[in-house]
Amino acid sequence: MGELLGSHSAAARFAVDYFCRQVSGVIGSLAAKEGGLDALVFTGGIGEHAPSIRADICSKLEFLGFSLNNSANQASAIKIGRCDFKPVLVIPADEEAMINSLCLALNTHRV
Repeated sequence: MGELLGSHSAAARFAVDYFCRQVSGVIGSLAAKEGGLDALVFTGGIGEHAPSIRADICSKLEFLGFSLNNSANQASAIKIGRCDFKPVLVIPADEEAMINSLCLALNTHRV
């Protein structure tokens, strides 16, 4: 995603736009299936490090009550939603630590 965001080609822009439309569509679908959403959380590589992606996705979700505080989003703060809307958060993920923890737990349970 970093390469796509850094590119000025029409194909790269299309790929980024398509990705954001797909993500916002899935979130909208989930909201419909669950009867609404209380908060929106971005995590992982793209979610933690791509403010423009978060902004594009959230711009399509204002009808669900999500809107970004642009300066907090650009700073990758933990709370990036506008205070008069539902919470939007950036939560760092540490997949390696989780895998390590689960492997150690599995190993200690072996007989």
